[in-house]
Amino acid sequence: MTSLYNIDFIYTCGLVFMGLFLVLGATDGIYFHLIKYRLHTKDESLFEHRIHSTRGILLGICGALLFSNILTRDLVTGLVALSAVVVMDLALEIVDIYVEKESRATMGGISQTEMVLHVFASSFRMAGLVMLTIVASNREFSEMISLLGLAASAAAMLIGAMGFVPVKSGSKSGRLHPHRSSPLTGSGEALASGSSLPSTPR
Repeated sequence: MTSLYNIDFIYTCGLVFMGLFLVLGATDGIYFHLIKYRLHTKDESLFEHRIHSTRGILLGICGALLFSNILTRDLVTGLVALSAVVVMDLALEIVDIYVEKESRATMGGISQTEMVLHVFASSFRMAGLVMLTIVASNREFSEMISLLGLAASAAAMLIGAMGFVPVKSGSKSGRLHPHRSSPLTGSGEALASGSSLPSTPR
């Protein structure tokens, strides 16, 4: 029977939980946030989008601290740094929960499917993080695992940083801007008021 305190068993479970988190996190971030709701293009959702981007950067920093083997070289410094990043991430997660209602108001609020996904993703992330921290505190990761982990961490930070690149916001209603005109349809104000196009002189 495998002991729950076997470091290899904890290591395997930690990788599995982090893998599950990455799958759910990618589904949430790419499908729900960018494709379905396009949070990055809506003024009312831009703050929420930037919270997600910041959390992506913090996730990358957590990975860098774990896979750089700093915990085996200086346990106290590594744990303090890792704890500080985790606390910042949790604080942003709480802020995210509070801003979601207003941010998603024009979209009918956050769906139950996405809420369930958030619960499982958060649980898997914390379980994986705790287990990998235990492993990193007791032994160094192999060179290959360290390189893969650091590469994934760098990718997470890069993707998070890209979330701060300004994008052209779309119209909330999808209509022409009231002050924008078109040579074919006339002014936006005319369309909004229901008036007809100007007649062609005979």
